[in-house]
Amino acid sequence: MYSSEVPDAVVSVDLPVVAALLAVSGTVTLPDGSTVDADNLLERVLIEPYMTMEQDEQTVFQRMVTKAALAHILEEGIDPIAWMQALVEPVEQGRVSLWSADADEQAVISGSPLGGPLVRLSDAPGSGYAVYLNDATAGKMDSYLDVAIASGWAMCRADEHADVAIQVTMTNSAPAEAASWPWYMTGPGEDGLAAGSISTDITVAAPPGTF
Repeated sequence: MYSSEVPDAVVSVDLPVVAALLAVSGTVTLPDGSTVDADNLLERVLIEPYMTMEQDEQTVFQRMVTKAALAHILEEGIDPIAWMQALVEPVEQGRVSLWSADADEQAVISGSPLGGPLVRLSDAPGSGYAVYLNDATAGKMDSYLDVAIASGWAMCRADEHADVAIQVTMTNSAPAEAASWPWYMTGPGEDGLAAGSISTDITVAAPPGTF
């Protein structure tokens, strides 16, 4: 049964944020005796379960890591200065978003770096463009996706508008044996996609006033 209760606030973070906090609070020992730290968190959560576990086991393991990591971070005590220093880069990268049910608080948040992807686009200095990537592989191969983004423009139009080009270069850095990995990792091969390949949807958002 779904609850009709509305939360006071919602915080969205991804694994590099947790890794940044673990760099401050130290290594976590899991109930199974293994450890998770800032250096191996992404490998242990985004890759290892899909290579070595069945689907139900993946869920159990990831819940265990989440519970243990959060308990460890909070039990070590909140050091405001250390946390602020650790979170500077993740916040700058847009990895932390916040929403508040309080209208006054939300008005402040929506104009800050915590306001989410659209706020980051609208607040970008000059004419900022945003590139959004969505893994269409239906697996976890984007753990091996390397991305480089470049932009350029030319003012050669009679109406004095500039033509802007956004270049996205994607490289699959998975090893050659990726084709033999479990389908949890490679995806089920939808639309004829070969195992070990990566399929990515790319969306580019332009700033207000462009056409």
